[in-house]
Amino acid sequence: MWEINETFDDYSHPTNKGWIYLNADQEMNPYQIKYPITWTGFVSNNKVIIIQNSQSSKFIEGYEFKVFPEKYSDIKNQIVSIIDKYLRVLD
Repeated sequence: MWEINETFDDYSHPTNKGWIYLNADQEMNPYQIKYPITWTGFVSNNKVIIIQNSQSSKFIEGYEFKVFPEKYSDIKNQIVSIIDKYLRVLD
């Protein structure tokens, strides 16, 4: 099961939808999170590795997209927003 499981508009796909599946490398207890967090998973069947370097989950500057398909570079901000939303629900 994926901690983050979201869809996005992907007009290059026959269904016009893409998928984001991410898991963190640690348990997501808001009182015990240690940074950096390594998020691994898939963006529409493409492997991704995203490093969140700080507690500031809202801004893209706090992330490194280590492995990420160039084709989807325009949704990086959307992924940051999804991660931020996920972390805020934990609080």
